[in-house]
Amino acid sequence: HYTYFFSAYVIILTSVLSLPLSIFGVLVSIRHRVPAVLTTLYIGLLCILFIGQMTGSCLGFLNYGTLREYVGQNFQDSIVNYNTSNLTKESVDATQSGLQCCGGFNFTDWNAYIPPSSFPASCCHGNATNTTCTLPR
Repeated sequence: HYTYFFSAYVIILTSVLSLPLSIFGVLVSIRHRVPAVLTTLYIGLLCILFIGQMTGSCLGFLNYGTLREYVGQNFQDSIVNYNTSNLTKESVDATQSGLQCCGGFNFTDWNAYIPPSSFPASCCHGNATNTTCTLPR
């Protein structure tokens, strides 16, 4: 499961390196006489960054299913610990409210951990009581 983290790191690193390289290109282009070695170096570095960004993007795309499963399973673990830790509860509530979702995969993820047909208030938007809500079936 480290492949998708690697792809994110590759994209972040190449994006961070793009700014100084672009500034370097602008500064070099201001000069009228640009040595061929600098132009070749600049084009080579741009190609390396482009290949890095494409590699990171492809790895992320190819591992989408694995990433979805990994995140879903970790969210399931958070659901299990929902009532045992305030930090976990706040994190789950913030995630569900922000993404306007309920559960890691769907609302049935909650069925084993809370009373039937009752869900955390963060699952519902508008029809919630203080701590729980019911979803229409």
